[in-house]
Amino acid sequence: MPLAAITTQSVSLTVSLPLFDQNQGKIAIERATREQLRAEYQARLNDAYSGAARLLTEIRLLESQYEASRKNQRELSATAATVESAFQAKNIDERTYIDLQSSLLSQELATARLAQSILEQRVMLQTLIGSDLPNVNARGRRLR
Repeated sequence: MPLAAITTQSVSLTVSLPLFDQNQGKIAIERATREQLRAEYQARLNDAYSGAARLLTEIRLLESQYEASRKNQRELSATAATVESAFQAKNIDERTYIDLQSSLLSQELATARLAQSILEQRVMLQTLIGSDLPNVNARGRRLR
């Protein structure tokens, strides 16, 4: 029998079982990814918390300035009412009367700017924490 006529046939089967490495490379990558995501989440949470604390402090400061400004405005308004009658009786000059009215208007504008700043800070805080805030100041009084 010639050698060329001999043929062999065989079946080969390869099975890869992760018995020894137990897919440790992929597991390590997944753990690292989870840790990175957790660290990023914690950093964002810390930033949001410190931002909210800063905004609350600024709001309290603005509210105290607003209350002082409203008090000054009420005092100027009472003085302006007294000076109005004195001006009508020609007991003070026009320049003094106009200066007082101008001061009252400036105080009203300053109070309005403070009120606007408070509302802007509250909107920023609402945006940061994603919720609704009641329309009251730190002392529980309703904002005007």
